[in-house]
Amino acid sequence: MSGVTRDSLQFELDVPARVRAGGSATVKLRVRNAGSAPLTIYLRGRDIAFDLVVRDQLGRIVWRRLEGQMIPAVVRAVTLEAGRQLEFHDAWHPPGDLPPGSYTIVGELLRDEPDPFRTPAARTEVYR
Repeated sequence: MSGVTRDSLQFELDVPARVRAGGSATVKLRVRNAGSAPLTIYLRGRDIAFDLVVRDQLGRIVWRRLEGQMIPAVVRAVTLEAGRQLEFHDAWHPPGDLPPGSYTIVGELLRDEPDPFRTPAARTEVYR
């Protein structure tokens, strides 16, 4: 798990240490209000849009959760009370022919700004 604080928002990405090629890995992105006052954040999508980006050791993208998807131009105001969090998760299914090795995963939470909130990179090891 890795995390970073931006103002009072703390971002974490939870990934398994190892995943088998051809298997499945559940990846969780959390955003928490670590401050003492409520915070309102403006996030994109009817259902809040989040992305997971997997890169190989050379930095090439091997999978992107939102690849080819249309994200509605809807912005939602979400208020997080102090100490509360939002959690998003999805599964990554590394193809059976994906070479074994170390991969990095970054979580992105799309917002009303051009650049998303990003988590620090987390590592996972793909094996056969």
